[in-house]
Amino acid sequence: PRAPARAPPRLCNEHGDLFIMSRLACGGIAGAFGQTVVYPLDTVRRRMQMDPKMGTELHGEAVERHWVVDKGFRMQPMWLKLVFQIYRNEGLRGLFRGISINYIRVVPMVSVSFTTYDTLKQLLGVSSGGGGH
Repeated sequence: PRAPARAPPRLCNEHGDLFIMSRLACGGIAGAFGQTVVYPLDTVRRRMQMDPKMGTELHGEAVERHWVVDKGFRMQPMWLKLVFQIYRNEGLRGLFRGISINYIRVVPMVSVSFTTYDTLKQLLGVSSGGGGH
């Protein structure tokens, strides 16, 4: 005798509206994904702010405003040069150092924000506006 098959967990009600826990999960996943994508640029921004010489010199290479002249006399954005430098010296770990603490801050914040926005939109009867009607 086989046990009866369990129905998969439902993420939304009969009207297609997400349950609160589903909204929280979607917001958390979106926040984690977004943080993962932009975190290396945030790391570069912090390093540029922390190093007072970063605006005038990048390890002996001439810098004019936000551009660096490399050994082949090509102009390259300073932030991009710093991304490659961090990757070369510290690997991916250097670009993502501190992201776990950031997840602890961002994931709950985006979860609550997304859930609040989506729930209020539903309660007020506001549509997404994608249909053009």
